[in-house]
Amino acid sequence: MEGFRYLDHTGDLGIELFGRSREALFEHAGEAFTDIVTDPATVHASFEVEISVDGADVEQLLVEWLTELIYRFDAQGWLFRRYRIRSLDDHHLSGTVQGEPYDPDRHPIRTTVKGATYHQLEVTRTEDGWKARVIFDL
Repeated sequence: MEGFRYLDHTGDLGIELFGRSREALFEHAGEAFTDIVTDPATVHASFEVEISVDGADVEQLLVEWLTELIYRFDAQGWLFRRYRIRSLDDHHLSGTVQGEPYDPDRHPIRTTVKGATYHQLEVTRTEDGWKARVIFDL
């Protein structure tokens, strides 16, 4: 299974991620974030930005990746449509994201995300690839 699905979580929002590789897992995390915030079909991939984050382990790396995407939206007003992880190990991620500036006339806000949390955070290898669970503070 590839992609993500929403999880029921009291007061917050959870997602379960799936990917054949860790890179795909992190790309799906980005896609899930965009889907939480707005309709991804309304976001054009008109520019590209490089993103690099570090973490003590793969779980912290996932939170840092999502935190960076949240920051780019909240502080800089950017929405992303495409995610490509170029390099990923247990402590560092680098990749590119494609998107455009937020336009309230074209990008209806579904949910406002405050942050990705460590609550019930999990990244595991499975027979089919990788799986993760992340809870967002709303």
